[in-house]
Amino acid sequence: MNKIVLILGFFIFSSNLFAQKKCYEDSVDARGYIFSECLRSSQYTDFNEKLMSEPGTGIILYRSSMQPFTGKCQGCFFNDKLWFQMELQSGKKNGPYIVNYKSGCPKEKGYEIMGIKHGNYLEYFDSTKIVRLKQNYNKGVMNGEQVLFNKDGDTLSLENYRNNVLHGKQRSFFPNLILNIESHYLNGNLHGKYSRYSYNDKLLLEINYNKGKYHGKKYKYYDNGNIMLEESWSYGKKQGEFKSFFISGEIKSYEKYLNNKEEGEFEEKYENGIVKRQAIYKKGKLICETKYDEYGQKIVEKKEGDKKDKKNKQ
Repeated sequence: MNKIVLILGFFIFSSNLFAQKKCYEDSVDARGYIFSECLRSSQYTDFNEKLMSEPGTGIILYRSSMQPFTGKCQGCFFNDKLWFQMELQSGKKNGPYIVNYKSGCPKEKGYEIMGIKHGNYLEYFDSTKIVRLKQNYNKGVMNGEQVLFNKDGDTLSLENYRNNVLHGKQRSFFPNLILNIESHYLNGNLHGKYSRYSYNDKLLLEINYNKGKYHGKKYKYYDNGNIMLEESWSYGKKQGEFKSFFISGEIKSYEKYLNNKEEGEFEEKYENGIVKRQAIYKKGKLICETKYDEYGQKIVEKKEGDKKDKKNKQ
């Protein structure tokens, strides 16, 4: 007997679930007649008939007196679907509000204090009630998470704010939901580790920041995973070794910096491994330089004080 009751209960619950009206479906009364959900309560003023939005300010006014409106109002589409519903004080949103698509499904929901966003703000995809964007405000200032979703409800980006600027962990994703960028901000500036990935989940770029400036190691990679660049930075200035590599993994160039100036031996190679250029710097000043062709033959030689490059006679 208990099993029969459970089965009946399941079917009743299932039938109620599937019987729920979709947001774009018309409302039907007990007799089966379609009716409009607009202006069914006397507490709402008809925006279309009695009110207007002042150009430039968006303040809601009485059409007759051109004075700011205070109270509750509704606007309706020509298909009798609810367009919007809100509370106003002196012509400005002051309380919860909702704006719909022409389908009758929610487009955005929020709360404002005298025209200033406060609390949760939501945007939706049409005909689904699935949230597209979620934000949090404190008296007009964005604080906390801002999340962007796809039509399946999956997260496409996650940002954190404090006092209207990026602060904390940030993440964005490709349409296939593979991580694209992961970073950290401190009061609006990149701070800490920044990583960027390919559509195929390969690491492409890795940088360390300190208050918006390069600090520490910076790495860039080819699509095959081999390293392309390796750099050393200190608070936004070049400090240490700078290396670049061919896609094969062989070194392409070597440089060294001290306090953002060239210092010591520099070398650049052709892809066949032959030296292309050699140079020596001291405190950013070129001391000597030699260039070679792809066969290793010296073609240019320059030393400090030379007025012209010495070219090798063929």
